[in-house]
Amino acid sequence: MSNVDQMFLVITCADDSTALMGFVITERRKDGSVRWQQLATKENVENIIIQSTLSWSPEKLPVKSWRFVTEEERAMYEQREYRNALRDDGVVITHHMPTAREIHKEKMRQARAPLLTTLDLAIIRADEIRDNIKKTDIISQKQALRNVTDDPAIEAAQTIEVLRSVWPAILVG
Repeated sequence: MSNVDQMFLVITCADDSTALMGFVITERRKDGSVRWQQLATKENVENIIIQSTLSWSPEKLPVKSWRFVTEEERAMYEQREYRNALRDDGVVITHHMPTAREIHKEKMRQARAPLLTTLDLAIIRADEIRDNIKKTDIISQKQALRNVTDDPAIEAAQTIEVLRSVWPAILVG
């Protein structure tokens, strides 16, 4: 049994990023009896937000707005992959696609880094044995890896589902 009952709210920061926050309305003892309760009034919520944001970086402050969210909206934050692209317009939480695209490109860069390192070593070996055909092939492979973030399908993606599907085979193996 959970020892707290809480409601969740989304906070919109000064830089338009969002944060999910739990607001505890009841804390229970191990036996289930109530230890303490607070009402989810505007004043109480805003006081907790002020306390919670004291350690936030300056570009996030001041908080622009907040609102309670549905369970479905809360679940969006559990999918961490593109969480930093979530935005709240006061009615619905959606993915800000320009930010999601940059996150996706960064994931591609991280995936290609070890592949480029491996190819760097391979080109040194090919150079040592003066295998120009192999060097040319490796140079082509490296260029293909550099080009993965330039795929037009990334910019064309209008949903997270479509964006996730844009992953070139060269990054898989």
